[in-house]
Amino acid sequence: MIVYEAHNAEATKAFGTLAEAHEWCKSTCESVFRGGCRITQADVATDKANILRLLNAAGGTHVYTGRQWKLTNRGGLTEIQGEDE
Repeated sequence: MIVYEAHNAEATKAFGTLAEAHEWCKSTCESVFRGGCRITQADVATDKANILRLLNAAGGTHVYTGRQWKLTNRGGLTEIQGEDE
């Protein structure tokens, strides 16, 4: 299952769609600081063992897919290559 993690200076939050993560970043960051908000795509395993770990608060596992976006100052999204930007 693909999820999106949005990161800004104060918090990290997971979302089910890129659009939801984008809206959260736009609403929590002022325009001059939007470049510091990142959205990372992750793949969460949906097998029985991983779901039990998640339910038991043991962490669960997810694998980052390598796709990452940042917000522009005007609020748009631009895809970046890993941590290079």
